[in-house]
Amino acid sequence: MKQADLQTLDAEFAHYLERRWGASAGVAELGSRLAAALRQGHTCLPVAVEESSAIGLPGGRRPMVIEGDALFLQRVWALEDRVAKAFLQLTLLPPVEPSPKTLSLAYQLFEAEGPQKWGAFLPFRSGISVITGGPGTGKTWVLSRLLALQMAQSEGAIRVALCAPTGKAAQRMAEALRAGAPGAPLPQTLHRLLGLGGPLSLPRFHAERPLPFDLIVVDETSMVDVRLMDYLLSALAPSARLVLLGDAGQLPSVDAGRVMGDLVKHFSAKTPSPVVTLTESRRFVDGQAVGIVALALSQGNLEKAWPVLREPVAGETSCRLLPRPVPKLLVSSLLSEFQGFLSCADPESALKALGQFLILSAVNDGPWGQSGLNKSLLSLLPSGAPRPIMITENDSHTGLANGDLGVVWTKGGGEVAWFVYEGGVRRFPLALLPPYQDAFAITIHKSQGSEFDRLAIVIPEVAEESQFELSRELLYTAVTRARHHVTIYSSEEEFVAAALTPTVRHSGLVHRLNWWQNQTV
Repeated sequence: MKQADLQTLDAEFAHYLERRWGASAGVAELGSRLAAALRQGHTCLPVAVEESSAIGLPGGRRPMVIEGDALFLQRVWALEDRVAKAFLQLTLLPPVEPSPKTLSLAYQLFEAEGPQKWGAFLPFRSGISVITGGPGTGKTWVLSRLLALQMAQSEGAIRVALCAPTGKAAQRMAEALRAGAPGAPLPQTLHRLLGLGGPLSLPRFHAERPLPFDLIVVDETSMVDVRLMDYLLSALAPSARLVLLGDAGQLPSVDAGRVMGDLVKHFSAKTPSPVVTLTESRRFVDGQAVGIVALALSQGNLEKAWPVLREPVAGETSCRLLPRPVPKLLVSSLLSEFQGFLSCADPESALKALGQFLILSAVNDGPWGQSGLNKSLLSLLPSGAPRPIMITENDSHTGLANGDLGVVWTKGGGEVAWFVYEGGVRRFPLALLPPYQDAFAITIHKSQGSEFDRLAIVIPEVAEESQFELSRELLYTAVTRARHHVTIYSSEEEFVAAALTPTVRHSGLVHRLNWWQNQTV
């Protein structure tokens, strides 16, 4: 939807407040700002305001709620309140005493005490376990040990569900667990687990029909918004335990809320804490270029990153910052990086080649956006060349999920798309696919949960994108999608401004967690 149309919707909400609730012009204007803030990912608007005909206290019937110095839509306040209450209820589940068999296995799995072992034992202590850390810090390694301990404790009887917010993240979770936990169930998307179809559907599992699992694990939790988390928490069986994994330093969810960040902020200060933070990266060893820049971005201090960013020649690993050339030259250079993909002899090889190189853009539109870059690249392709696509909506009929990457293959007659599907590959006629977009370039938000050998990251001129804000988390998320090589196309001025600008996401979840915590003391 275009920006002008969204602003019209905000204005319509303001008119509704005036017509239905007798709101003053000032209160109606606040309502318009609140609607816009919600669309930008905030769950509230930080503002001091008095009660009025359209603004009431929590629990009332007015459309907006004031709590402290924050203004909420009534339904969003109730949403965060339910989520906070559910998380605190999980902390009240009784601890489980590890059996001798479990302790014996732990002795074999862990050489010493440390965050990895503490993370693996979290579900024994609490109904909610949060394991956070940057790329390569061993979150999936810890998960494989956690699952082994749970199986030993239950003599194999525990019912486990593994899931992630997108199909690509679920696929990566499956690949990572294949060696460390070969008996683990196949990960699926969170939407599929809950029985959610299209964007307007309601979940098949809920409080009256809970999920039939004893332990539910969610990977890439930073991508989960507050509404989706509410659906999941409402669908948990009374005795079920929840494990959340993710990187709290990544971008928060596209939709409203910052659940992972708020949980880490609230629970890290508690004793005992259901949060374990992993800090030692096994992917980015000392001196690894991508790791040096990622660490610098996470700390908001680029001093140690500049020698890497300005390195003129790429070595075994690299993370270089280059000025943006004109779009035509940039597109020509980027197309050469796809030659391995374009020369693949079959769709299976092409799917594997998708993990070698991709372009990440900070925005959708404009010459530097994913849409413009894809259009330019497609115009240079020879007839019949394969092209990557990305699914943009979950679809229960095909089983494809938002974020799934596939390949359109025309050789041999007919246009079909191939996807990695439940451990193998599967073809679909293009006409049967849910909505999709070309994917030589994708947005940084859409890349979450993915990894590539090499990346090109294109940052637009901020002046050209008035609705767009660069941030530290945006750059960190983009850089950490790469295993070995990154080229960032941006001016140094814009790069530095982004690295020093943390994402601001206004939320009331920590406040509600504190409130419910006080009720249980």
